[in-house]
Amino acid sequence: MLLTLPWLSLALPDLTSAIEEQMRRAAAKFAAGESRTAVHLGGELACDDRGAPDAAEDVMRHANVSFQFVSGIETVDEARYATRDGSVVCVDHAARHVSFRLNRAVFDAPYSTWTDLFAAPLAATWRHHGCFPLHAAAVAFDDGTSVMVVGASGSGKTTTALALVTAGATWRADDKVLLHHAGAGLLATSLYANTNLAPQTIAAHPHLGFALARPPLNETNEKRACLLRELGQRVDLSPFAPSALLFPIRVTRHTSSFRPISTIDALLRLAEQSPTSGDRTVMRRQHELLVTLARRAPAWEIEAGSDVLIAPGSFARALRDAVSHHAVSASA
Repeated sequence: MLLTLPWLSLALPDLTSAIEEQMRRAAAKFAAGESRTAVHLGGELACDDRGAPDAAEDVMRHANVSFQFVSGIETVDEARYATRDGSVVCVDHAARHVSFRLNRAVFDAPYSTWTDLFAAPLAATWRHHGCFPLHAAAVAFDDGTSVMVVGASGSGKTTTALALVTAGATWRADDKVLLHHAGAGLLATSLYANTNLAPQTIAAHPHLGFALARPPLNETNEKRACLLRELGQRVDLSPFAPSALLFPIRVTRHTSSFRPISTIDALLRLAEQSPTSGDRTVMRRQHELLVTLARRAPAWEIEAGSDVLIAPGSFARALRDAVSHHAVSASA
């Protein structure tokens, strides 16, 4: 069987139906047709009952980069990643080839464990070729302002973006984008075609009620997965130039507030949400790109209250007016 994603063509062995279904879920998540880049990997996957325990132990001992469930060693020529169950992934940058040797037990772990095994080699390849992942949602207003909502899981990125889209903005990305230089400027490209919605967010938007019938992502995450195009709003996943940055934090009061933050503060927050490499040359290029973004895009901290869910229209209008006015003034 061949699993084809926008950035990866992977030869698969005969798998159980349950494992194959999980693999297809990953394909649906990544398969945003408008988001293809020139960076592409080929490879193969093998499953057995033990994985490669010695190789995994070596990676764990010398790791210079880590994801939530994966540790790795990244160098100029290659990258190797492992999980504690003995699953191993190896990437040859020159050949643009990735090989997976997975312990079957990894498919019984939380969903995020084995999805990290896909994300890690992809992230290493993108960084090697000048594309840097950032944990962010994004929307565009009709006046041409494109804002990225940046933050960790649970900070309110999707809820904030959904409020803006409900008020007439267009989805540009959710959860992850790839940043890359384009001439003298930079562009952001949607990484995923989907979004993961929390039950309270679904409940606040009646037209999203269909998502409650879907199973939670896994036993540790109650969010429901939906394709962005299922949500009934405008979607454009083509590359865009960010013109503003929003950093949401959750508060307990009703009314949200927002305040401009400095370039240095924005840079520090961006760096927290962009996974780093173990290769110093790649890290320097990543830092230069994030500096460019922080300098060119004005930034706000949003203290997101309950009005983001209860009154998304009024929340979005106030925020949109401030962001649009500042962005237009800065470009004049």
